Amino acid sequence: MTINDLLVRNVLENPDKNYVFFKDKTVTYGELDLMTNKVANSLISLGVKKGDKVSIILPNCLEFLYAMFGCFKIGAVIVPLNTAYSADEVQYVINHSESCVIFADLKYLKLIDSIKSNLKLLKKVILVSDKKPEDSLLLFSDLIHESSFVSPNSDVMGEDELSMIYTSGTTGKPKGVVQTHNS
Repeated sequence: MTINDLLVRNVLENPDKNYVFFKDKTVTYGELDLMTNKVANSLISLGVKKGDKVSIILPNCLEFLYAMFGCFKIGAVIVPLNTAYSADEVQYVINHSESCVIFADLKYLKLIDSIKSNLKLLKKVILVSDKKPEDSLLLFSDLIHESSFVSPNSDVMGEDELSMIYTSGTTGKPKGVVQTHNS
């Protein structure tokens, strides 16, 4: 069983039931499913595939959930970044995890720009913001606007990687702890 299977079951049984309350918004299971399909299809259009690592540095927001479940749907592995990380720590984790895409809030853009030339495998920055400061960046809202609501084809299995969460690094550099859908 995968996280995706659990979401599908809840969507079929309770599509109009609230999944999350966030600030002044509610999102139902059905709405979550459709939004995360759009994110998954967007990632596919960027060349992200099963097993690829996708970093996320966002504050508490609905887009974090959409990015996370969108990754799960295609078998991409999320690498959540601590929002208190320094530039060196962000650089280390992105490089060590071999992340190819990052979802980032506008407030972390300067930090990412300061290390971008050292991020060997990072191909795309997806910015969660109301405004686009540079033409080279992809806005989350623009990316999903052009994507399909249709569930992507997926061969994600329970033993597939789900996330890579980094330890605090008390005895050296942080270690990436891999979790599977089964865990």
